[in-house]
Amino acid sequence: MTATAFADYVSYAYVAQRTGTQLPLNVDFNSISAGRSLNDFELYIPALLVLAIIMVLYSAAASIIKEVDKGTITRLILSKLTTFEFLSAISLNQMIISTAALGLTFLSVLCCGYKPNGSILLFFCVAPFRPFPLSPSACWWPR
Repeated sequence: MTATAFADYVSYAYVAQRTGTQLPLNVDFNSISAGRSLNDFELYIPALLVLAIIMVLYSAAASIIKEVDKGTITRLILSKLTTFEFLSAISLNQMIISTAALGLTFLSVLCCGYKPNGSILLFFCVAPFRPFPLSPSACWWPR
């Protein structure tokens, strides 16, 4: 998102320079790091953690599609299993997988020498709920 805003600003600045007009707003970019410049490794870590979340989202959607492909969804529809129970089971499973995937990813970057600046506890409190919105919205269960 920041790259898009920066590219938009650069393109506006170029057009303003070529046409001789003034920019409607002057943007000044400042670093918000803790007084030191970050190296490339420290800049890639947040993207790596987001990638780990995205990979879990694919498995959440695939888990529902797998039930349809194997034909077990028909047996589940015929049973007394409600939609809420089915989606809750998948969501809980994906929350556990998400926490494990992010924990392993975070542990691997810590082993490589990454020093986190934020709250690790807050990270692991929010992390399990990232795949949660996908599971109920990815399934349509006809009754």
